[in-house]
Amino acid sequence: MVRVRVSPSPTGMAHIGTAYISLFNFAFARKRGGKFILRLEDTDRERHVAEAEEVLYQALSWLGLEPDESPVKGGDFGPYRQSERLELYQDTARKLVSAGKAREKDGAVWIEPTEEIYGWDDMVRGRIEFKRENLKEWIILRSSGWPTYNFAAAVDDAEMKISHVIRGEDHISNTPLQLSAYRAMGVEPPMFGHLPLLRGKDHSKLSKRKDPVSLDWYREQGYLAEAMINFLGLQGWSHPLEKDIFSLEEFIKEMSLERVKTSAPVFDFKKLDWINGQYIQKMKDEDLVDLLRNFWDDPRRHFFNALGSESSLPSSSPLGQSKNKVLHGSSSRVSKMSPSDHPDSVHLFDKDLIVKTVPLVKERIKKLSEFPELVSYFRVRPTVDRDLVLKQSNLEVSVVKKIFEQIISAYENLGNWDVQNLEKAGHELLNITKLSPKELFMTIRVAISGRTATPPLVETMAVLGKKEVVARLKAADRIVGGEAYGGFIGRGVKKKLCSYFILSVSG
Repeated sequence: MVRVRVSPSPTGMAHIGTAYISLFNFAFARKRGGKFILRLEDTDRERHVAEAEEVLYQALSWLGLEPDESPVKGGDFGPYRQSERLELYQDTARKLVSAGKAREKDGAVWIEPTEEIYGWDDMVRGRIEFKRENLKEWIILRSSGWPTYNFAAAVDDAEMKISHVIRGEDHISNTPLQLSAYRAMGVEPPMFGHLPLLRGKDHSKLSKRKDPVSLDWYREQGYLAEAMINFLGLQGWSHPLEKDIFSLEEFIKEMSLERVKTSAPVFDFKKLDWINGQYIQKMKDEDLVDLLRNFWDDPRRHFFNALGSESSLPSSSPLGQSKNKVLHGSSSRVSKMSPSDHPDSVHLFDKDLIVKTVPLVKERIKKLSEFPELVSYFRVRPTVDRDLVLKQSNLEVSVVKKIFEQIISAYENLGNWDVQNLEKAGHELLNITKLSPKELFMTIRVAISGRTATPPLVETMAVLGKKEVVARLKAADRIVGGEAYGGFIGRGVKKKLCSYFILSVSG
């Protein structure tokens, strides 16, 4: 039976690289009716963080990569924590010494590679060989009684009947040492495949010092699990039909290690954002509404949402310290939407507002954390830049003031406030003001939203409601006239003029 494993060290947050390696192992096993095993390499006790285990379990579960055997699920080959297998390592080392396959020195147990060539047919890279002259005698069991990484990995893979080891290319240099351990134990080694490492935009290995590597970060930013799986599946591998969008089930069906490129893939955030946006756009509006509600109701959301820098993270626990380390350098990509930054706290979002605005902004959402910013002007009276309003028509202030009077009058006297009547009123205003469609509608857009880019204007106005639209138009009219909330503003001054007002959406 095919048996594969991932064996991360629980020293901090769940790493994006762990998800990447787990995905390929999971798909390899599922395609062949095999087993996917999670084993924890927790022998580095100084760096071990107990809470990190739960974080890892939740991350894999969120992605849909549930292991068949693990410290939580158990299995026939447990325990699945290396710290609970010390007796096995010690006993194996003693047997190797007794058989003359290893020797004791300075209280530790050592193995010396004896074969001229240690090689294997890598499932990704083809034949790889190391000469004995480039290998040295190495410690398999420290004087403390704890095993070294390579020895523990070889013993565990043998005892757990791992058939294929699929891991990152950074483990290539470990393989000849592990092969020497297999030879000493008289055990047939598994097949090996070494995937290319994920790289940053500078082509260096993804690093927690400069890249967001925590899976929690991606989850809290509002990337969907399906999109993460899709994106990670494209790292080094390509679909036979050159498809960019595919499900986990399709990846399992189509994935083959022969199609994995040996060149390291660059972690392209623009591509990830695009893929995530594709999944969001395909959702039914009602499903997206529920997803957004759940996303913002998640108490963990507000913790990560308030990140301005890694120093914002609590350090009262080892896990908190690990979060500081892992998220270091990633704050530039964190959506700055904390309640302290915006009076329109996410807690104030009601379902009615989300239901009304989702159809308008759905195609613009790349990740769920962007939603409040995309719809903030629906709930908060925006800052309006006088120059930006005037720029839309390039007319004199007195003329623009007259145009605002005509616009305000038309909307104040509009009967039914719906899309059809708003469109009709807009066409009538074109005849009245003699402006081009761009000049008129951009003037209105900037006046009611403070922005030059919004969803369709009449739909936006319909959601805001008559009372609020008219109030915003009047406020913009005062700003154009230089009387913003009682203060004179000279033309050319580009500063924030309006206070924020928390509003309710009314029809």
